[in-house]
Order: sequence, then C-alpha cells, then structure tokens
Amino acid sequence: MSNSKPTLAILLEFGFHEVKKYIHSGFAAELNKHFSLVWIALDKQSEAFDKYFQQAGGKLIYLNPNNYSKKLSKLENFNQSVRRNWNANHHVGAFHNHSKVRQKSLKSKIVGNGMNKLFFEKLTLRYIQKHYVSDELITTYKKNAIHHLLLTGYASNFAKSAVISAQKVDVKTHFLVNSWKDLYINNFVPFLNLSTFFVWDETMKENYLKFLPYLKKTNFVVSGNPTFDVFFQYKPKNKKSYYAQKYGVSEDANWIIYSMMPVGLANDEIKTIQFVAEQVLDQFSEEEMVVLVKKNPTHTKEEFKNEQLPKNMKILDHFVSFDQKSDMMIQSPEGEQEWLDLVHYSTLNMSVPSTVTLEFLQLGKKVVNIAFDANNNLDDRTTQFFEAGFYKPLFETNDVIKATTIEELITFLKEGNFKTEKEYQNTQQNATNIIIQTLLAHHEVAP
Repeated sequence: MSNSKPTLAILLEFGFHEVKKYIHSGFAAELNKHFSLVWIALDKQSEAFDKYFQQAGGKLIYLNPNNYSKKLSKLENFNQSVRRNWNANHHVGAFHNHSKVRQKSLKSKIVGNGMNKLFFEKLTLRYIQKHYVSDELITTYKKNAIHHLLLTGYASNFAKSAVISAQKVDVKTHFLVNSWKDLYINNFVPFLNLSTFFVWDETMKENYLKFLPYLKKTNFVVSGNPTFDVFFQYKPKNKKSYYAQKYGVSEDANWIIYSMMPVGLANDEIKTIQFVAEQVLDQFSEEEMVVLVKKNPTHTKEEFKNEQLPKNMKILDHFVSFDQKSDMMIQSPEGEQEWLDLVHYSTLNMSVPSTVTLEFLQLGKKVVNIAFDANNNLDDRTTQFFEAGFYKPLFETNDVIKATTIEELITFLKEGNFKTEKEYQNTQQNATNIIIQTLLAHHEVAP
C-alpha cells in the first residue's frame, strides 16, 4: 500500500461561491490534510481569485478559456427547451434569476411531453460522451497523476469536458451540488458513471432521481454542504459592541439584516427597503429595532451612498470586488468574517428566496421573505421565487415567513417570535468530513 496522498483535482468555475465553499469554510484546509490538491481553472485574469487559490495549498493550473467556449449544439439546445417545457407541464417550480419562468401552455404540452424528454436526454447524453473529450485535459490529468476529480458545476462546456475526459483515463469523478437552485435552473446533469454524487439532504437526492431517472445507478451520498460547516459552534471574532459602534446603532436593539437581491431582479429594491424601515420606525424606536442592509455581491461599493435613509436603516460595508473583465466576484476574508459575526448577532433576516435563508436557519434565526414593493403591492417578479421547487417547502415550516403586505410584516414583528422551532445546527452533518472520507474510500490510501 502506498503511503503517498492521493491526488485530487478540483475544477473551479464560479469565483465568489468557490472562495466561500473552499476557502472561507475551511474545506480546502481540511482537504489539504488528506490529498495532494490540484486546482484547475480557466484563466480569467482575476488577481483576487488567483491570490486566494495560490495560497490555498496545492498546485493551481490555468487553461485557455477559448478552448472551452464553443456554443451548444442544436441538439443540446433543443433538449434544454424540452426540459423547460416539461418543468412547466409538471409544475416543478422552475427558477430563473433574471426573467419570468415558463408557464404551462399548449406549446409546453407538445414540446415538453415525457416521451420527448426521454428520447432527447438519451441522444444528448450520447452526444456529450462523444464530443466533449479534451486532449488538453487528458494531458493535464496524466501529467499531474490525478486520481480523483471533484467539481460543483455541470452546465458549462468546461465541466462537461472535465468529466468526460477524466473518465477516458480512469480518473474517478465526483460531483458536489453547488446550489440548491441548480436542479430548478437546469435539470439536465450530462454525466453518467460518476463515482459519487454528493447532495445536501435526502429530499435533494429524491428530486434529482425524480427528474433525472437515468442517474438511478449513480452512487448518491448525502453529505450536506461544506459551505455551512463554518456555522458549527461558530464564535464571533468581534463583539456586538464593535459593530454597534461601527454602524452607529443600539447594541440592545433587534438587528434585522435585509439581504438584497442581485442587480436587475427587482425595480428600485432600495426603495422597498426604505419603505419597510419607515414603517418599522412607526412601530418601534431605533433603540428597539434597526434594519441593516447587506448589498448583493453584484452591487458596487458606491451604490446608495447618496440615498436619504430613515434613521433606523444602515447600509453595511461592501467587501465584494467585481472584476467586470473576468466576470468574477470575490469577497475578502474581512467581509466574510463580518458577515458571519452579523448573522450571529442578528435577530432575523429579511430577503427573497436565496441561500442566505439557510445560513440564518443554521443559527436558529427566522427568515421573512418580502413579497411586496415600495407601494405595498405584490411584485410578481419576486413572488415567482416563492414557487421554486427548492424553496416552496420551507413555507410549510414556521421558520420561513412570507409577508405579502407591510401589515403582515408588522404583525409578525410585534409578535416577537424570532427563534426557529428547529435546532438546525444540531441536525446538520459535517459535510467536510463526509466528503473526505467518501473520497478516501475510493482510494487505496486509508484515512
């Protein structure tokens, strides 16, 4: 038996989410203890991204993006259309960040019927197996003696080439679901014969098998999401008084963190938040309740600086840099630390459906989803998110609240029931450990 560490290649595609998943969570540090790491990324000329992963341990390899930029074939595009129409037919609760999702119609009945779905997914799977082999990636795997490949994306040419090429040279391939939205944005995973398919919970596993029955022979492992491991027994780095002084708010007040949507999803969202803060101020003094606004990573540092804000509303510092040339968002370590601290000290979160919800639930804090705009009218661009298949079940609990009017929100705040009914931290698995032990079990080296 060899005493050397197995070599694990990790495919990087997303920037912000991968820095959070591997670096800020401590996942990369733990992986380094058991594997020789090789990070493989497309060279997007991002200095911030490069700095993070150069320091993460292991070897960082950049490939030319032009080699993985071909357009989807007509077959792949039509397969995608069939599946979106199938979603509409079956009221799956599809999700789209920037436009309204497809609704059931005569067209969806015809294009998205079950026979079309089965036929075109088989054709597309065969096509991808044949047309996405990359000599460059095969050479990379061989040259670096790669044993395992771990990735979190499946829709890009890069991801498809990485898996197909790895399987050609007997590299074990492991997929970790990146976002709970993925299945509802694009429910076609173009991989067969994966060594492991890591999911966050049993419900996610059931849904992948329901929508993608061709994965029935795949080895699914319920691991959880390593991004959330940092919330286990988390202890803030700075005291609450530090942030109270920094932002000029009462340390004794209830701190509501309003996390904003990506730019372009809502019209004048800042006006909606101002409206909320004003109405809250009518009922609670700034010594009792304040609204702290967390800008979305897609916002700039300068946005909203000239806004006239209610005295109970503060905009938090923005620690995210966006490199437009490389289309890469990166949050600094200081920003991640402040976010974790503020989640810990906050009373609850206000937002629209997003992964932020899960972060607050980890710490037993409720989430209120705002369905109205600055005029107290329902916003259908927002309410469609409530129907997304990954999110809708949360409303069946009493831990995520839907506020369709400002009156409903104020009633909830007056009741003061801000603790979740479930101790989420105590029910979560340690994803990092489960993933590492599963990978090691595929190799001759014992843990």
